[in-house]
Amino acid sequence: MIKKKKAIILIFISILLLPVLWGETIEKRDTNLTQERYFGVFTGWSELFRDTSKEMVVSEDGSIYVVSPADHNVLVFNDSGILENRFGKHGQKDGELFYPASISILDDKYLVVVDYAFNCKFTLFDLQGNFKRVVKTEKPIYSLVPLTKNRVAYLYQERIYYRDKEEIDRKILIFIKNLKNGKEIEAESFLLRDSSVILAGKKENKKKYSIYAYYKGDVFIERSAKGELLVGLSSLPEIKKYSPSNGKLTGTIKLAIKPQKVEAEYKKRFRETQEKKIADRQYAVEFKVELLNKINSVEYFFDENLPYYKKILVDDRGKIIVILENSLFDDKSIHFQVYSPEGKFQYSSTLDLGEYELDMNSLRWFRKLYFTRDYVYALVTPKGEKNSLRLVKFKIKSNK
Repeated sequence: MIKKKKAIILIFISILLLPVLWGETIEKRDTNLTQERYFGVFTGWSELFRDTSKEMVVSEDGSIYVVSPADHNVLVFNDSGILENRFGKHGQKDGELFYPASISILDDKYLVVVDYAFNCKFTLFDLQGNFKRVVKTEKPIYSLVPLTKNRVAYLYQERIYYRDKEEIDRKILIFIKNLKNGKEIEAESFLLRDSSVILAGKKENKKKYSIYAYYKGDVFIERSAKGELLVGLSSLPEIKKYSPSNGKLTGTIKLAIKPQKVEAEYKKRFRETQEKKIADRQYAVEFKVELLNKINSVEYFFDENLPYYKKILVDDRGKIIVILENSLFDDKSIHFQVYSPEGKFQYSSTLDLGEYELDMNSLRWFRKLYFTRDYVYALVTPKGEKNSLRLVKFKIKSNK
C-alpha cells in the first residue's frame, strides 16, 4: 500500500513537472495600453515626418530623439510630445548628416547618429545636440548599438553572387569598435540566403530577377544591461552574448519560443501580399507567372519553420524584449516575450495598437518601438493613412 502511495505521488509530481521539462510553461499576461491622448496633440506630425524610415531613442529624462533621413537632421521632443529642438543639416562636414539611418545613446551622455550605410561613419552629439566628434568605420554600417567601456558594435553585410546557383547569399559581419584607439575586432559572422533568383523571359533572352528571402532568417544586434553585445539569428531560438572588450562569446540565452511550421494558410497569405506588390509593377509577364508559381514552394522562400522572431529590443532596465514572428501578417498587434537582463524568461504578451498600425517589416531594420518601465513609444500610422506617420506614447500596465 505504501509503495502504491509513493507511486501515485511520483506520478502526480511528474505531471506537474512535465510542462517545465518540455518547455510548455509560457506565462501569458494581458498588457493593457492606454494611449496618452494629450501627447503631441498640438504637434504637426505630417509636417515633421516626411518619410517613413525613422528610428528613435528615449533618454532617462523622457526626451525622445527621432532621426529624419529626408531632412538630414534629428528631432527632439519632450515627454509631452512637444518639439523642443532639432539639429543637424545636410552635408559631409563635421556636425552635418547625410541621410541618417539610426540613433542611440552611448554611456547616457552621447547621441550616436549613423549616416547612410556606405558613408562608413557616425557622429557623436551631446544630449543637447551639440557636435562632439565624427567616428569612421572600416565597413559600411547597417545597424549599430553602443556597448560599454567606450565601445560600439556595428553590423555590416554584403551580397555574394554565384554563376552556377539560382540564389544570392548574404555575408554578415559584426564588429566591435574601440572609440579611444579606433581599433575594430570581428565578433561574429554569418552566411545566410539573401535572395532567390528567378529566370524569366524567352529562351534566347532570359533575364534574372532576385527575390529577397527574408523568411530564411535575419541577424540582429543589441546591448545587454551590462553593456555586452547581444546577437540573435532569428532562425534559431537563442541570443548569444559577447564581451565588449575582446568580442569573445560569454553565454547563450535560450528562448522559450516554439517553432511555427510554414502551413498552407500562411503560404496563401504570403502569396496574396506578393500578388498585390507585383500587380502594378513593370515586371515582365513571364516573371510574374514564374514568381507566383514559386511562391508556394516552401524551400524556395522558406525553411521548414518560420523565423522564431522579428526583432530583439532592450528596454531602459535592461530587460530583453523579443518581438515574435506573426504568421497572420498583422500590423495592428505586436506579440512579444520578456526576459530578465540575465536572460530568464518572464512572460509573453500582446500589444494592441488600437487605431494605429506599425510597419512590422520595417521594424526589422529600424527601432520604431521603444519600451521603458512605464511606457511604450511607437512610430505608427493611423489606420488607412499609409503615408501619415506620427509618434505615440502608451501607458503600459501588465497584469498577471
